[in-house]
Amino acid sequence: MLRSVQGIVLRSMDYGEGNKIISLFTPELGKVSVMARGAKKVKSRHAAVTQLFTYGDFVFFKQRGQMGSLNGAEIIEAHHALREDLHKSAHASYLVEMTDRMLGDELAAATYLNS
Repeated sequence: MLRSVQGIVLRSMDYGEGNKIISLFTPELGKVSVMARGAKKVKSRHAAVTQLFTYGDFVFFKQRGQMGSLNGAEIIEAHHALREDLHKSAHASYLVEMTDRMLGDELAAATYLNS
């Protein structure tokens, strides 16, 4: 199923020679893992959008029980100032890590707010 969501990149991990796996936090779906094929390559269209703390519109294809595959993405806010300041980056990394570890995969934020 093709999904279009807004979200923030919580984690970006290298996978193989040219791919990355990113964890997105979205209000609708919660935490979702998506494969960005070719994101490590120099001329990749997904290289910028897979950076940590990037907020954007993500379009990906996901079948039940499988990892999604990123089809397209557009940056809404890159948070450059956050990455340039060491103290801000450290605090943001801590919050992102805690969010990543506390949330289960594909549990929407409303699930946590309503319980």
